[in-house]
Amino acid sequence: MAEPQAPKPAAPAAAAAPKQPELKQLVRILNTDLDGKKSIAFTLSNVKGVGIPFAFAACRIAKVDVAKKAGALSDAEVKKIEEVIRDPS
Repeated sequence: MAEPQAPKPAAPAAAAAPKQPELKQLVRILNTDLDGKKSIAFTLSNVKGVGIPFAFAACRIAKVDVAKKAGALSDAEVKKIEEVIRDPS
């Protein structure tokens, strides 16, 4: 009699590609909806009173990568950025 063959293990497809964090479409900072697909430093300039140089400075003070997409920010990072913009000193 032939022995039954053990089923072949399925190749893990998810392990091949690193999982990207899910991007939020909109991020709300200081009552302003920001595009989640753009980098945080440039999209912060849509907030009233925030220019690009101040946005870069706020990200550095809050220790947030300026190239990070706004939709990939954690809630803690958003709160840090809001605090820095409200009180830069």
